[in-house]
Amino acid sequence: MAQVALSKLEEGSSDVDFYNAKVTTTQSQTMYAIKDPLTTNASGALFNAPRTNACSTGTLSNCFMRITLTDNAGTRTATGLSSTTTDFRTMNGWFADLPNASERVDVDPVLYAGTLVYVSNTPSNGGACTTGGSSYINYVNFATGLAVNGATNVGGLLSSAGVSSSAALAVTSSGRIVATTKDSTGKPITTQLGNLSSPSGTRRISWRRLTDGS
Repeated sequence: MAQVALSKLEEGSSDVDFYNAKVTTTQSQTMYAIKDPLTTNASGALFNAPRTNACSTGTLSNCFMRITLTDNAGTRTATGLSSTTTDFRTMNGWFADLPNASERVDVDPVLYAGTLVYVSNTPSNGGACTTGGSSYINYVNFATGLAVNGATNVGGLLSSAGVSSSAALAVTSSGRIVATTKDSTGKPITTQLGNLSSPSGTRRISWRRLTDGS
């Protein structure tokens, strides 16, 4: 049985160094969901690079679904191919580029009951010790990269006054998932996510590193 690995990467760099004030980078970051087939490859790579092996209407197997994130008035939506959604039985995973310049995932994502929740921050360009910036909360079906059950969007603006913390999740008595975050001003923010559900046939088994890199 294959597993799914979730990863956040910055194109062209291995990490973002806040302490050395590298907060002005405008490089795109991407969230990946990559199928781990539980096999090895002598060349060191399980798959070709996702964005050079993106699914299309004519290629729906052994490929990665490109998810496009779009912001409109503080609401984030996601679209893939109109004809199909990610299917890990035949596809290798999905990837989604964060839509804003300098936006990055620098706090831990959370995976709960099939919902992947991650906060993406755009820091102030005034320096590593300067407050300000903005942040979005993102919540997607980890198996498809699209909206979860009971939601019409996949994220929203948390703060236009500061970056935010990782999300702490709770479930209400009605079965709604609720995320609580704090921005850099200390303001707590509660966000209603989708309904509690778990994709059939998938569950967390264990973790392993897919590849070693610098």
